[in-house]
Amino acid sequence: MAGVAGRSTDRPGAAAYVRPVITDAELAEAVAGRAHWQPAGDAAAVYAPPDSPVRVRVQRVARPARRELYVASIIRDGRATHAMPCHTAVEAVRLAERIRLA
Repeated sequence: MAGVAGRSTDRPGAAAYVRPVITDAELAEAVAGRAHWQPAGDAAAVYAPPDSPVRVRVQRVARPARRELYVASIIRDGRATHAMPCHTAVEAVRLAERIRLA
């Protein structure tokens, strides 16, 4: 499930909206309660602190060839500039929050 759909209650027939939800349990737990994290699909989250031109996307690797199950990608101007494999979601989230985003 990539999101939860809902309808506006103030206007009958209003367009449906979709709010992304992280369904990867390990990643959802790793970002729960942490500031500046936003869901970006069912197995990804984006760390986007205010006033930073850089974001960090953490996502589960679809078919891991090695033991690294997650990857943290630094995104600048809409393009990934660096990617760092991580063994756990917690490791990837902590890495994303330590990266200097200036």
